[in-house]
Amino acid sequence: MTFTDRHSKWLQDKIVREWYEKTRRRSKTNANVMLRNLGLFCERNDLTPMLIIEMVRDSPDRLVQIFNAYTERLRKEGKEGSYITKYKTTINNWCRYYGETTPDSKVLSFKITNKIEGANETNTVWKEHVPTQTELHDIIVKATPRGKVCIALMAFSGLRPESIGDENGEDGIKLSDIEGLDLKDLSFGDLKASRITVRKNLSKSRREYFTFISPEGQRYIQEYLTERRKAGEELTEDSPLIAFSTDKKGSYHVRSMPRTLLIAREIRTAFRKLGFQQRPYVLRRYFLSALSIAESKGLITHEDRLFIAGHVGDIQSVYTRQKGNLNVDIVNQMRESYLKSAKFFETSIVNPAEESESLEKRVKLMFLTMSGFTPAEAEELVNLSDEDLQKKMKEKLGMKILNGNSQKIVSLEEVEGYIMQGFEYVAQIPGNKCIIRLPK
Repeated sequence: MTFTDRHSKWLQDKIVREWYEKTRRRSKTNANVMLRNLGLFCERNDLTPMLIIEMVRDSPDRLVQIFNAYTERLRKEGKEGSYITKYKTTINNWCRYYGETTPDSKVLSFKITNKIEGANETNTVWKEHVPTQTELHDIIVKATPRGKVCIALMAFSGLRPESIGDENGEDGIKLSDIEGLDLKDLSFGDLKASRITVRKNLSKSRREYFTFISPEGQRYIQEYLTERRKAGEELTEDSPLIAFSTDKKGSYHVRSMPRTLLIAREIRTAFRKLGFQQRPYVLRRYFLSALSIAESKGLITHEDRLFIAGHVGDIQSVYTRQKGNLNVDIVNQMRESYLKSAKFFETSIVNPAEESESLEKRVKLMFLTMSGFTPAEAEELVNLSDEDLQKKMKEKLGMKILNGNSQKIVSLEEVEGYIMQGFEYVAQIPGNKCIIRLPK
């Protein structure tokens, strides 16, 4: 039972269902998360969505008190501010929607304004250990054939789990989305890197894009599909790339599409076999870090890196990459750049004895130089603890970039890098730009 099933009882209310559907049109994942947050808040405080509305009308201060008590409860359970603030966002969003729909000016004007300590901190992500190529090789060895493909799609292609299979198992990557796959012999012929199309309903930006899968990933796909065919499954263009059995006998009476939760579980199982406690999403960080290194060495352009990662990019990227129907020469150039970059993320070529510098160290060096440190200074600082390193970077950025100001305007494609360095997002402004600031 997924959390969507558990909290679907709230959808029996017409207005709650309309609120959910409106959010779902923009993002299925976000809609399910907000429904879960609203449901959990109600369950753990003996409320219902409509009781929240009544409380806003009659005693808004009482609702704020309940929220404050709930915040303290989550703190004691070890939840971070960035997790807790999502409940505030959900409640405010629900009240705003109800106020607009009714309309009800009192409900519309209500807003929980409490400041949540650590709301913009990403301690889990910052301290998260990105695996080295050697570590990823060891993880893949322990994975099932299906797990190997799941890992490859994230670590070699940069796909998000929800792109492989969506939240509710309604859509996912099909065999027809993989370029050059011959269903007769399950081979890729002479194609060294197959293009994987991420259709717009699977894309976070709701724009269709494509990435590639390297030779190592192609091999895992071929081995996995061969196993499925031997088990009696009839493979067609509409077959899901990742299949889960609907019974416990291991036969491939497959679901129509896999769910995100099952994709993450498959990867997490491989992680735990080696005592690796990170999130499955760290594999996407692994891929993006590898491409950043490749870009710094001139092996791939900034535009291609953003496009393959599924980011919207700047206006130039929109006109040269995002319009679809790309020229064959551009696609082949992107494929060639991807293959040149593969040495930084593929694991079949890894020789542990020769790997003297971990990917984690190289990523830290990259962020230090981006913050304004010289290569010599970066080498001296790279072995500091994560906490001390983050502090040094904030100090450097505060002096060198902001010149005493607390805010800065940057382009959208730069935001992720700044957030990872400790900046806080403030707001988006016209011209594909946004405002960020140093933490207070």
